[in-house]
Amino acid sequence: MQRLLLLLLIFSLAISCSEDEGENLDNNRTWKLYKFSTPTSTTTDISFEENITLYDDSTFEKVRILTDETIVSAGIYDFEYQDGRTFVNLEHNEDSEIIVNCQADFIEFYEIISSDEMINWASACDWPTMHYR
Repeated sequence: MQRLLLLLLIFSLAISCSEDEGENLDNNRTWKLYKFSTPTSTTTDISFEENITLYDDSTFEKVRILTDETIVSAGIYDFEYQDGRTFVNLEHNEDSEIIVNCQADFIEFYEIISSDEMINWASACDWPTMHYR
């Protein structure tokens, strides 16, 4: 019986250690907006600054700095792993003008396409793709 329990424990540890499908992502990281792109053009001439900080406790803060005001939105995030790709879902605590998505809800979808770049998924509804690094 003890051997069976020991084997079950070892098997459980092996499975739990293998579930990390994504890259080794550094939480507590700030992603800075650096360009917009569409299928026909790209620009780095952006009239505002925007940062998304992902904290270790699964909370985030999105900050947009305009000439005359700063807008802050916060909430929780989670990672999703599908077909070898890493996605980040930001769920804002409340509605904000800096939420960029295709629905009328408080969730934004991003994909981490490399350790140095994250993009939003609002291009699916004809918004420009926002690139962060």
